[in-house]
Amino acid sequence: MKESKVLVVNLIGAVTELCRHLVLSGINLEIVSETKIVDSTHAESDFLFNSSTDCGKRKSDVIAEKLRLMNPFAIITTTNETPSTAFEVGKYSAVVSGFNTF
Repeated sequence: MKESKVLVVNLIGAVTELCRHLVLSGINLEIVSETKIVDSTHAESDFLFNSSTDCGKRKSDVIAEKLRLMNPFAIITTTNETPSTAFEVGKYSAVVSGFNTF
C-alpha cells in the first residue's frame, strides 16, 4: 500500500472522509488544488475545518495539511494541474472525485 497513489478531485465532505481513511491506511494522495476558499459553511459541514483558523485559506491546502498530521508517513501532495492533465494511465491506483450536483 505504500506504493499506492490516489488522485483526488473535488473535495466535498464524503471525499474528505474517504481521504482520511486512505491516509490512515498508509495510502498516498495527490490532491488537485481547488480555488475554493474555506468559509464558515465549510466548517459546519466538514470535520477537518475549523472556522477560526482555516477561514480564508484554500480548501485543498487545509485538507492536505491536516491529513499530513494524521499520518506523517503518507505522502500527500497537491497539484495545480486540471484533473484531465493530472491523470496519467498507470500513475494512480485509483481516482476519487466528488460531485455536489447531478
